[in-house]
Amino acid sequence: MKKLLLISLLLLTTKLFSQACCTSGTPLLSSLETASTPLNKLQFGLSLRYNSIASLYFNDERLDDNTRKRVAKSVILQTDYGIWKNISISALFSFVMQERKIKTQTISENLLNSTGIGDALFLIKYNIIPINILDEIELSAGGGIKLPLGESQLTSDGLLIPADMQPGTGSLDYLGWIYFSKGRLFSLPLNLVSNISYRINRVNNRFKVDNFNYQFGNETIAQIGLAYRTYFISDFSVFLRYRNAQPDLSQNFKIPTTGGSWFYIVPGINFKFDDSKTIRFSSEIPIYIKVNGTQLTTSFSTTLAFYYSLNL
Repeated sequence: MKKLLLISLLLLTTKLFSQACCTSGTPLLSSLETASTPLNKLQFGLSLRYNSIASLYFNDERLDDNTRKRVAKSVILQTDYGIWKNISISALFSFVMQERKIKTQTISENLLNSTGIGDALFLIKYNIIPINILDEIELSAGGGIKLPLGESQLTSDGLLIPADMQPGTGSLDYLGWIYFSKGRLFSLPLNLVSNISYRINRVNNRFKVDNFNYQFGNETIAQIGLAYRTYFISDFSVFLRYRNAQPDLSQNFKIPTTGGSWFYIVPGINFKFDDSKTIRFSSEIPIYIKVNGTQLTTSFSTTLAFYYSLNL
C-alpha cells in the first residue's frame, strides 16, 4: 500500500511539473550541424547556449501568463576527427545550469535551480559523397549513442525535481544523422545546407521503484537553409529548423502535457579569422509552436560558438 501511494505521488508530481518543451539536459541533437571531418583533421568546438523558456502555450495558442519562467544555460564541448578515408568520429560533452521561477498567490516566488554535468554523445560519420571542387556536393550519414553521464536523480527539499530540470535523462539512447550540402548555387558563393537527426529515447527507472519508469519521447530535428560566403571576415546564414518530440511515457502511459512540434528561424553570422579559427553567433526564434496540452516553451535562444581545427 505504501509503495502504491509513493508511486501515485511521484506520478502526480511528474505531471504537474512536466509543462516544458524540452527534455532534460542539453540540446545535443541540435548541435549536430557540421559535416564529416577529413582524414587526419582534428576539430574542436566550444558552444555557449542561453535558452529562455518563458512562453506558455495551449496547443498552438499562446497564453497571457508571466507567472513562470525557466532559463537553461549550457556549455557544449565538441571534438571531431577523421580516422579513415570518408570516416570520422564526433564526441559531444555538456555542462548544464538551469533555473526555474514560479510566482503564486501564496508565495512571492518559488525558485528551483539545478547544475551539473550533462549527457554525452558519440557519433560515427560516413562521407557517402565526398565534396569536390567541380559540383561541391556532399552527403554524409552517421549513427551513434547518447550516454547518460548527467545526473537524473537530483532532489530539492527531499523531493525529486522534475525530469526536465535534471542535467541528464538517465537513459542510454540511440541516434541517426544525415547531412547534405550543395555549394555555389546559381554560380554564387551560396551554399544549400540541410541535416536531419533522430533520437530514440530509452527507459530510465527514474524513481528507483520496482517496475516504475520514465521515458522521454523520441525526437526529430530537421533543418534546411542557406549560407552566404563573402570575401571578408564574416559569412552569413539563415536556416529553417523543425523539431518534433513525441509525448513522454510514464509506466508506458503518455503524459498529456509533453511533446509537440516547433518551427524556428535560425539566423547566424560567422567570423572566420583564418582556415583554422572561426567564431559563430546564432539565434533560434520560434515562428510556429503546437504542443500537447499546456506547456511552457522556448521564447528564444542564442548560441556563441568557437571552432578550431588542425591537421595531424
